[in-house]
Amino acid sequence: MTTWVEVRKADEGGFEPHEVEVIVKDEEVNPPKNFKRLATLAAQQNEERRKAGAGGVWSDNPTLCLAEIPDDSATEVFEVQPTSVVDSIAEDRDERLTMTLHLKKSTYRYNVIAKQEAGASERWNTLQKLSFPPTPVPHLASGVGICINVVCDNGASIVVGRRSLNETFRKGEFDIAVVEGIRPTADVAEGKIDVQAVARRALTEELGFGRGQPPEVWSSLLNRLVVFEFGVDLEYYQWNFLAFADTKLSFAEIDGMWRKAKDRKENTGLRAVPNDRDSLTQFFMGQPIWSAGMACAQRTFDYW
Repeated sequence: MTTWVEVRKADEGGFEPHEVEVIVKDEEVNPPKNFKRLATLAAQQNEERRKAGAGGVWSDNPTLCLAEIPDDSATEVFEVQPTSVVDSIAEDRDERLTMTLHLKKSTYRYNVIAKQEAGASERWNTLQKLSFPPTPVPHLASGVGICINVVCDNGASIVVGRRSLNETFRKGEFDIAVVEGIRPTADVAEGKIDVQAVARRALTEELGFGRGQPPEVWSSLLNRLVVFEFGVDLEYYQWNFLAFADTKLSFAEIDGMWRKAKDRKENTGLRAVPNDRDSLTQFFMGQPIWSAGMACAQRTFDYW
């Protein structure tokens, strides 16, 4: 059991680019007064730590929050089954599942309060009113991101990392190879977001894929890059896309790329885990690991 909730699923093969529309509204999120006060105080304390030369400080950069999942997105509710959830999709449905998201502008100080101890009571009160599918609460839903399960060794292994003790969230925990937030400064073009492009940027920055090389280099690295789900982790109220990257590389090659990656310091090291359900279940039961990462790795089998 995890705290991950599936909200939108793709049909067989994952979401095609035209099946996911992510629109960024030219609006700022407007949190309740007390939440905003806590966020301002956290930012002031963070700046004091920075001036004092303390470690573990964060940058109050622009972020995005989930404002709405319009009703025109197709919704399917599945019972939990031991076999592929894709098998449960009705065969006689004429149209594939689509998804539309509306985002608003936010800032990292709201991420911090929403996900750390200061915002625990706010998260708890929100969850008491939860229905399915969950309706996003924008000021808690800052930091929308993507998790990518990186598969290597001809499908025999996945890559996991151990998060640095300097990270703001989930210090020292294991996680799947790539967990990245969508950035308003890097990922928004004409008010929209290309989720596939976000995934490629995340692979480049966190693992060093194709770094400094032309776009065609991706064909020599990947068999497939599949975005297959969108959901929310209720522990942190973190909304994420889930995806997998089926690579043509060995774990040793990925590890070598990672050592030259821009954001490699987010992890203290990488390791390979056998890519079968039993091995992954054993690994996840024995290590502290985020629910979104567990869901991403296990749900990859449904779309493989």
